[in-house]
Amino acid sequence: MEMSGRHRYYRLAGPEVAYALEALNAIAPQKPTRSLKEHDQSKVLRYARTCYDHIAGEVGVALTDRLLALGMIERAGRDFAVRAQGRDRFLRFGIDVEQVQKGRRHFARQCLDWSERRHHIAGGLGAAITNRLFELEWIARIPGGRAVRVTDAGINGLADEFDLSL
Repeated sequence: MEMSGRHRYYRLAGPEVAYALEALNAIAPQKPTRSLKEHDQSKVLRYARTCYDHIAGEVGVALTDRLLALGMIERAGRDFAVRAQGRDRFLRFGIDVEQVQKGRRHFARQCLDWSERRHHIAGGLGAAITNRLFELEWIARIPGGRAVRVTDAGINGLADEFDLSL
C-alpha cells in the first residue's frame, strides 16, 4: 500500500494474485448498469483492457484465438506453448521468445477472461505481446483505468500481421 494525500493505492503482490482475482471475477454475479456513463465505461473495458500487464477483453481473446489458428501457439495443460513456426514469427514481430522464457515469471499462462469467459495469454509472453503493441502504438491507454483502445494503426497492423479484423 502506498499513501498519497488522503488516497491509498494498493498493488497486487504478483501475477498469480491477478490471475486469481480475474478467475473470481468470472464467476461473480454481474452488477446492474445504472447510467449511460457506466454502460459506456463497461463496454470499453470489455472490449480491450490490461489484465495486470497483458492484453485482455474481446481484443485479447481474439488475438489469442488468432495465434492458435495460425499455429504460433498451442494449449499445453493450463499454459500455452509456442510452436517452432511461432518462435520465428514472434521474432519477426519483435519478440524474442527465448529471452522471455529466461525470465523468472511464468512463461505463457492461460488466463480466464472475465468478460469473454474464454482464455487470453498471461505471463511473460502475454506481457511481451502487450508491450510490443504499446511500442508500435497499436494500442493506447485510456486515462483513468485499465481500458485501452485499439488505434487506427493497430487495426491495420493486426489485420496485416495476424489477419485479425476487429
